[in-house]
Parts: sequence; C-alpha cells; structure tokens
Amino acid sequence: MKRIFLLSPAHCGGERARLLLNERPQFDLAQRVHGDGAPLGEVFSFMSGLYFRGKLAYAQAFASPPRRVQGVLVITSSDGLRPADETIDVERLRRFATVDIGAGDSPFRDTLARDACAVAKVTGDDCESSCSAASRPRNTSRRCWRRSGRGCAFPRRSSVGAT
Repeated sequence: MKRIFLLSPAHCGGERARLLLNERPQFDLAQRVHGDGAPLGEVFSFMSGLYFRGKLAYAQAFASPPRRVQGVLVITSSDGLRPADETIDVERLRRFATVDIGAGDSPFRDTLARDACAVAKVTGDDCESSCSAASRPRNTSRRCWRRSGRGCAFPRRSSVGAT
C-alpha cells in the first residue's frame, strides 16, 4: 500500500519563529535560515518542538509514496503543500508569518486546495493519505479532494484526524 503524509503547519508568529527571524542569528539553524536556507521540516520542528518533530519522524519512517509524489508534505500558510525536505530561507519564513491560518485566509485555503488537488490527481485511490492537521486545514483538504472531480476523491482508506 502506498502512503503519504500531510503534516500540519507550524505557528510562524511565536517566540521560536522570532528567534529564527532575528536579524542577528545566534545559532546554527537561524544562521542557515538567513543564509542558503534549511529544510522546512527542520525549521517547523524547531518552531513547534516535540509536537511537529514527532509527526515528522513518524511520517518519514512510514511514508511509502507513489512515483512522482513526495511522501511527506507540510501544509504551509502561504505556499500550499511543500516537501518536508524543501529548503526555505528567511524571506519565505517571513511570508509564512504574514498569513493567519486560523482566520481562514483565502491565500491559505487557495494554495492548500490547489496543491491537495494536484496530489490527489497523481496519487489516486491506490494511496493512503494521512493528514495530521488541525481541523481547518484538514477540512480544507478534504473538501478539495471531494469537490475536484475525477481522480480527486479523498481515498477511502485514509486515516485523517487531528493529532
């Protein structure tokens, strides 16, 4: 059975995010974010702590994606679904911090729906999708999978739930 994981976004406006966004980076990860960048999963793990880190480790261990699909995708506030190993820099992190996903901002919904539909079309019904997002991102993904037509039905064997 093929399996992909969609991981919930990290809060990009908290204290840990401010440490990464500080103009005088004081530690390795912050310096990398201000330089060539660091993997999205590592950055979100730092900002969310054990919560995201545990989900990421589990997803990396158990993902078995179909060809042409990343096994671990992270829901971002402004850039839709992005691979956990994709490099992000300080400018992208700042962009993430400008969108309040709790408010249900249209840019968040639109990019998530766009990418969720693209993934659903590639994976089809033969791939299990596990979404660890809070209710609003999860519901947005589900609506997309359901309403987008042929090839975009949320797989029946999905294990979708808030963690």
